[in-house]
Amino acid sequence: MHEYTPKRENQARRRHMARKRRTEDAPRDPLDRLPILPPAAADGFPMLEEFGWYLRRYRGWVGRILTAVIVVAIGGLFFGYAVSGRIYPNVTAFGTNLGGLSVSEAQDALTAAWDAVEVRVIVAGQTVDTVRPAALGLQLDTAATAANAKAVSFFEGVFGTDIPATITLPDNGYLMLQDYLLDLTAQVNTPPLNAGFVWENDLLVTVPGQAGRLLDIAPTLAAVRNDPTNIVQRGEFVVQVSPVQPEVNDSSRYLDAARAFSAQPFEMIGYDPFTDTSTLWTTDRNTLTTWLDVESTGIGLNEAAFAPFIEAQVNTLNAELETPTRYLNVEETMTLMREAIARQEPRVQLRVRYHPQDYVVEGGDTASKIARRTGIPFYLIQQHNPGRDLNVLSIGDTLNMPSRDLALPHNPVAGKRIVVDLDSQYLWAFENGQLVFEWSISSGRSSAPTSPGVYQVLDHQEKALGSSYTLCDDLGCGQWEMSWFMGIYEVVPGLVNGFHGAVLLPNGGYLNGGATGYPSTFGCVMAQDDNARALYEWADQGTVVEVISDEFAPLSQLAAQTRM
Repeated sequence: MHEYTPKRENQARRRHMARKRRTEDAPRDPLDRLPILPPAAADGFPMLEEFGWYLRRYRGWVGRILTAVIVVAIGGLFFGYAVSGRIYPNVTAFGTNLGGLSVSEAQDALTAAWDAVEVRVIVAGQTVDTVRPAALGLQLDTAATAANAKAVSFFEGVFGTDIPATITLPDNGYLMLQDYLLDLTAQVNTPPLNAGFVWENDLLVTVPGQAGRLLDIAPTLAAVRNDPTNIVQRGEFVVQVSPVQPEVNDSSRYLDAARAFSAQPFEMIGYDPFTDTSTLWTTDRNTLTTWLDVESTGIGLNEAAFAPFIEAQVNTLNAELETPTRYLNVEETMTLMREAIARQEPRVQLRVRYHPQDYVVEGGDTASKIARRTGIPFYLIQQHNPGRDLNVLSIGDTLNMPSRDLALPHNPVAGKRIVVDLDSQYLWAFENGQLVFEWSISSGRSSAPTSPGVYQVLDHQEKALGSSYTLCDDLGCGQWEMSWFMGIYEVVPGLVNGFHGAVLLPNGGYLNGGATGYPSTFGCVMAQDDNARALYEWADQGTVVEVISDEFAPLSQLAAQTRM
């Protein structure tokens, strides 16, 4: 038989069972019964329950120790930041965490963040531009912002603190913002549209006026100056605008006049007086109608709608040229269109004009040769190259050449053209392409040559006086008298060469006895007196004169055919 020996009780177990009996009937403190493990687990692990009992029994000391540890840790952290001079944790500014950074490091971090910021420029609810704040004159004061971040207390930082960025608009920034707004006006400002018309199938109907808008610079500047920080924080710069009301909102009273004008074919003719060529432009009824609006006095021109058409036609004038040289003067064209609309005329003639050009000096060039080759009077070249000694030119030098339009100050007379050939000493006059006059002339002698080029009749004088240094002596300078004089170009300001007839010299005789056919004058184009009178009475002011030679080839077809 096996003898039963009672199992030795574990001392820890006995103490556990004793405490259990003592406390079964005692009032229970919830804190005392908080187990380290769930009850089921605790029963299986008496050693853990034993450890939990000690913790509960001596929880006051444990709490003090833990509190001390936490206080020491926080104090050490505080002391470390205070001694190092760094910004306390959880401090942010301008969306950048500055915690743990020195003031200089914080400034660098703010600068990097500032350089990445973009602001949307908003007009009437629409984004029209996206810019850096610096483009608006705004500046981030990194020193002040970093200093404010450093001034945040430790306990403020523990719970997280965001420091407002210090953004300013200094005086120079104010000027930058003003310039930006002035540049923006071209994009923002829109003129009001007066009432107009539109074709719907075959019926012309009225269109009410439309308000425009005007950028309000002063209040926009004031809003930025008052609160520059708000713009950057929101990332939006709202530009203030004001509506501009049209003068006329109702076009019904002019409907019949608009229908009559837009229903007829309309032509625009671009005339080049130098080449004597015309370009015809037409448009359809619908496009023509869009050019109309209503003014207080009647039907007018919608310049905003008409301007793109002008630009398109200028492109056609220069379609085959590498450098655009010809153009239509916008203001002049607008004026002629308004006049045509007011008079209900179905046609308008526009003048093709020329831009100034550069001339690159070639071998053998002199300033006078350049003037004769280009047809631009020498004194005009001098005026457009101030400070240049035109007697000293080198190959490759560049001269500023004025627009050739300066030689044609008047509106060209339609259909009339005079051609003078210095080589053959002959003159032709044409009207609507048909020859009207032709005769022999006498141009300037070699010491005072007539300048080739394209000019026009400037004025009329039945009797004009002239002189030359060759007629000067100790008693003064004599004068000659020219009959039927018409000036065509200035040699220098105030001294004009032109057409004339007989020349009565100071001695009472006539220059060459009135003979023609060879150069003999002092720069003018002389004809026999009867011929000069006929030309005088036929040629209106503005009649184009083309003077050709071996130096200046014909530009027009009429001049070219005189050499065939």
